[in-house]
Amino acid sequence: MIHLGQKQADIYIPSQKPLEEVLANISHVAIGAHQDDIELMAIDGIEQSLGKERFLAIVVTDGRGSPRSGPYQDYSDDQMQQLRIKEQQRAADMGQYGAVIQLAYSSGALKQAQGDDQCVADLKAILSLCPIHNLYTHALFDRHQSHIAVVDHVLRAVADLPKLQQNIQHAYGVEVWGSLDWVPQDFRKDIPVADVSLLQELIGVFESQIAGGKRYDQAIIGRLEANATFSRSHQVDDSPYLQCAMDLMPVISQKEDAKRYKDKILQAFCAQVNA
Repeated sequence: MIHLGQKQADIYIPSQKPLEEVLANISHVAIGAHQDDIELMAIDGIEQSLGKERFLAIVVTDGRGSPRSGPYQDYSDDQMQQLRIKEQQRAADMGQYGAVIQLAYSSGALKQAQGDDQCVADLKAILSLCPIHNLYTHALFDRHQSHIAVVDHVLRAVADLPKLQQNIQHAYGVEVWGSLDWVPQDFRKDIPVADVSLLQELIGVFESQIAGGKRYDQAIIGRLEANATFSRSHQVDDSPYLQCAMDLMPVISQKEDAKRYKDKILQAFCAQVNA
């Protein structure tokens, strides 16, 4: 049995199978900071795993600091945390995830580098049991500091798991808070999305986030459609929707340090616009 660092950590398995059995079947893992980041980032992995219980969602933070308005404006932090846990569980049911594990760390602690070792230990304990092929997490250029803290923890965990590094075939740093269409093609992975109906249903589950006027359910569809339309100027679109991601494989495989890799991308971008 996995022992996680936070008492309020939540493990939810839609099929109610034993956790170790579920994790042994996982091929696609998404690790996000907040409830609903998973769905914004990893619809590709969710769809590939549909009906196979091979998708694992890991949510790092507890949801207590979520903005709230409309019908949720008077919710306490405790109420908000419980609501967001339930919303993420409903998304797991709808998307037929193998499991969703919510680690329940505070955003503030992660951003202030408190409890780092325990969060990394949690991630290592989970990921070491999964035969992962595809990994989705936040981009190194994300504008949300909690997202940056999470990808740092993810990279630290994977760096200590050599077998996992060998298993991973694709590692994506996916756009959430900020677009990645500016990243030069050599460093970017464009992920076609043929149908957004499941994505719309999944994002709609997170009513606490969209009821007050942050229409993530509409914005994500607009972003994917814009990515497809504007990705190439001289070719007809191959897919009606496109998700942009950084290629994180050079960092995952230890060929590149994360900071040097970011610098290399920025230098390539400058050379491209100055050509």
